[in-house]
Amino acid sequence: MAMFDKLTSNEAKNFIASVQQPFSSLPHLPQGFINFAVGIAPIASLIVAVLLVIAGLAQIAGGLGLLAFSPVSGLVVLVSAAISFVTAMLLFQAQKPLKDKSMVGWIYLFWVEIASGAQAVLSIISGDGRGIVMSLIGFAIGLYVVFEMKKEYT
Repeated sequence: MAMFDKLTSNEAKNFIASVQQPFSSLPHLPQGFINFAVGIAPIASLIVAVLLVIAGLAQIAGGLGLLAFSPVSGLVVLVSAAISFVTAMLLFQAQKPLKDKSMVGWIYLFWVEIASGAQAVLSIISGDGRGIVMSLIGFAIGLYVVFEMKKEYT
């Protein structure tokens, strides 16, 4: 797929390196934790992808119903559903390369985290202020863990 080719292009890799830079000086996670995360990544990607498809379908149903009462809120929910489906596609695509410990699988995990950040921004824009700080902290921790896992992929 052309979309997946762009996510693994040299331009994309340069972007990833620029995002990784602030995380480079942070303390490293214990190797046992990294091994555990890398070990469960293939099956976790499959499970989360299935759950995201289910969530996306529920979001579509809710978003369509919400459009009648609050078009902006309905649109936000539908955009969130689209992000859920894109994230699920990335996770389905990542499953085999993660199992093979291929760098392509890791790159897909990086983009899944970026999609997670987009979800956080969307919740901030939609006025759901309850979880702004937690969403941003979760996004940063997710990127940190993904960057810590990177050295295990070739």
